[in-house]
Amino acid sequence: MLSVSEQAHICAERRRSGHGPRPIAARLGYPHATLWKALRRGGCSRPEPKPRGPARRYEWPCPGDLLHVDWTTLARFAEPGHALTGDRTSSAAKKRRKLGYDVVHAIVDDHSRLAYAEVLRDAKAATVTSFCERRSSSSPRTGSERSGS
Repeated sequence: MLSVSEQAHICAERRRSGHGPRPIAARLGYPHATLWKALRRGGCSRPEPKPRGPARRYEWPCPGDLLHVDWTTLARFAEPGHALTGDRTSSAAKKRRKLGYDVVHAIVDDHSRLAYAEVLRDAKAATVTSFCERRSSSSPRTGSERSGS
């Protein structure tokens, strides 16, 4: 057990340096477990979180000026897995079966936060281009209307 003055010295070192128990223990010559317990008793085992600045938000002035485009893959499956059925047996034919993936494409308009998504077969350039064209044709405002403003 450390004396009160030793514990105060350990806590002061923590506040001064901001280091964790291991570097302070190496510097002061105590086992790190002992030092950690002293820090905990002194209420300084975890540093105070630094205050965060305000969030930097932005919004483009017109709908369609900035679009966030993203996609993710979802594995296809023919039947439910063992989590649902409880059956962990698997045949060689099941293991060889390759069903592939579906790709979910999504576009979110920065101004209006309007989202558009489709599930497609792949993420190739032609597929993404046609997806973006379909999105722009379904939009209430098209590019030609924006160019005049």
